[in-house]
Amino acid sequence: MAIPSDSFAPEDVAGLTPGALEDFRPGQLGRIPADAFLEFKPAQLEALQPETVGALQPPQLEALPPETVGALQPPQLEALQPE
Repeated sequence: MAIPSDSFAPEDVAGLTPGALEDFRPGQLGRIPADAFLEFKPAQLEALQPETVGALQPPQLEALPPETVGALQPPQLEALQPE
């Protein structure tokens, strides 16, 4: 799935199915503005590959709702780089 670089909005995240997110690559996720991560749901985050989760930038991680962060799986957590 191609993500428009400048037009991805929070409401666009709500329409993404977990299946659509499985194929996201790190570069694609990096183009989503941090405020759009407010709409991420646990199942959506669980669907991301660990290397894709590892590419999240601090502002994106900080925008995730607490219940969504709690859905991270051990391989995804291991992929996150400390600041």
